Amino acid sequence: MIKSNRGRGYFLTDIGRVFIKKETYMGIIGVTVALFFSISGNIQTTVISNFLYGTYGVGFLLAFVFCAFSYGTVYSDELENGYIRYSVIRGGLKHYVISKAATIFLSSVVVMAAGCGVFGILCSLHMPWADVQICKELAASGGYAWLIKENRYVLWLVSYGLQWGMLAGSLSQAAAFASLYITNRLLVLSVPVFCYQAITEFSAKLTEKNSMWSIQSVFDARYQMFGDDRKMFLWALGLSLCTTMALCGISYIRLKKRI
Repeated sequence: MIKSNRGRGYFLTDIGRVFIKKETYMGIIGVTVALFFSISGNIQTTVISNFLYGTYGVGFLLAFVFCAFSYGTVYSDELENGYIRYSVIRGGLKHYVISKAATIFLSSVVVMAAGCGVFGILCSLHMPWADVQICKELAASGGYAWLIKENRYVLWLVSYGLQWGMLAGSLSQAAAFASLYITNRLLVLSVPVFCYQAITEFSAKLTEKNSMWSIQSVFDARYQMFGDDRKMFLWALGLSLCTTMALCGISYIRLKKRI
């Protein structure tokens, strides 16, 4: 019981650090810049159109790098400075890995959602949020269309960002696992992009007939597969959490050998 209480203690400490680390805010800025970079040379006429185009562009891949920026190298960093041994003594390796996995996932979700929101707010200073055409398209096939109808545009952007953030959380966890084998920080931070590209290419043919397993269809809320926002959100959350837990498990096995 004491060990469990201590485990919860540094779990809460880790979560608290997400909001005070400068890397978190640098990541939010990075996601915003990545979206602007993605639409460079092809700026649309409304905020919503720019956002949808930005998340579809190649430059958006950089957003996954910035989501991993704050905690994607946490295992290698704490092995190097010795902090991991202190943490393990306080609460045990299992609690340590679970705490870090949750922190990696949540920090990625926060960074992605906040970055998308900031992007929209900045764009709204120079153009309208939406037009009739984009509203009709989203109402017909997109998720969270009710937020558009109620003019809650920032909340709509954050909701889309949350769903992309779930994918970013899993990819950041993959980067953290890779950091147990790779010492180069830049290479570790590029793992989310490599993983995204590999999964997209590998699953392209497998998901032609069933988009429920397509990485774009699951995490891009412009594709409403279920006709219900809650089901869409929970499906994306479930897949991302299963992936994160699997990576958490193999990270634990690897760390057990390293310590």
